[in-house]
Amino acid sequence: MTDHQRADSIGMVQAGVEVTPNLNRLAAEGTVFTRAYTTSPLCVPARTALATGKYPTKNGVVFNDWRGIRAGDHKPIHQFLAESGYDVAHIGVHHIRVKPTIQRRVPFVKWLDNSDYNRYLVEEGIDVTPPEGTGAFKREVIENQNGKPVRVKYSNTRCALWGHPVEHFKDIYFC
Repeated sequence: MTDHQRADSIGMVQAGVEVTPNLNRLAAEGTVFTRAYTTSPLCVPARTALATGKYPTKNGVVFNDWRGIRAGDHKPIHQFLAESGYDVAHIGVHHIRVKPTIQRRVPFVKWLDNSDYNRYLVEEGIDVTPPEGTGAFKREVIENQNGKPVRVKYSNTRCALWGHPVEHFKDIYFC
């Protein structure tokens, strides 16, 4: 299952190359929803809602906070599947905030996340330290976190070129 997927990316071909071969196979062999909507435009609340089956306003994760805000004791779908005998894996960015953590709750047969990708880049000798002056790729906003205004920075709509071989790009690594 993918958690953030535009419908038009399935079956996409660019310059004669199938862009999402694994997702295309998953779509062909599984269920494709033609009218699915996210519970939140923010990644952490959306992913946590998908995992817990609870709207962000019900599970408590309503913004992309990295300072310890987690959903209450809501059993994630991963745990239901593992308890039912399924092999469960997590591949990709994590961004699921439950208490206790999902890694403590579920006996994953495979776990591959950003920390694995970052280790891989170091092993390959690829430096992805943002260049000086790339603050333009982040935008500061003020969020109301538990009744207090907090300044945070999020990525914005600007992007930069990937300056390394394409086989080391994150989307290729996780696929």
